[in-house]
Amino acid sequence: MSASNHVAMARLAEQAERYTDMSFEMRKAIEASAGIISEDERNLFSVAYKNVVGQRRSSWRAMCGIEKKLNEGDPKLSHVKTYKSRIENELTELCNEVLSILNDLLIKNAVDSCSKVFYMKMKGDYLRYLAEIHKDSESKDSINNAADVYKEAWEISTKELEPTHPIHLASPSTTPSITSKS
Repeated sequence: MSASNHVAMARLAEQAERYTDMSFEMRKAIEASAGIISEDERNLFSVAYKNVVGQRRSSWRAMCGIEKKLNEGDPKLSHVKTYKSRIENELTELCNEVLSILNDLLIKNAVDSCSKVFYMKMKGDYLRYLAEIHKDSESKDSINNAADVYKEAWEISTKELEPTHPIHLASPSTTPSITSKS
């Protein structure tokens, strides 16, 4: 199937609110186009994964809340921990999929500064999502990597984008603070 056919299917999936299908189609479209996509396709990619990953982040936070409320001897605790681990695995897999697409196809093939900053900010976001769920040393690495990517994106945006450009305004200076856990 051609890249344009995958994009058309992604649009249908979005209308049906089937974001897993949408993310699959956008991944295929990006692969078919060797990482060179339009602004509209870039936004479809972002929306697809934001929804798929956002749902799992919400589920993971719900399991963390339930886990904290249960006592150590509660028989439900092992089920909650098992389910939380399953969600963590799905979330890790999805974030790594996005990071792979960004690193292997989109960032290195970005045709302009606007796209590059957008992709780098997105990369920082997904590294931050990994930091949410990972244990100590992995979390520290993800946080440090996210901070580095955000910093690089900010430097590019301040040098190459107008101060009023929407991508510049959404760049790391206005994103949640990232601090390393020393």
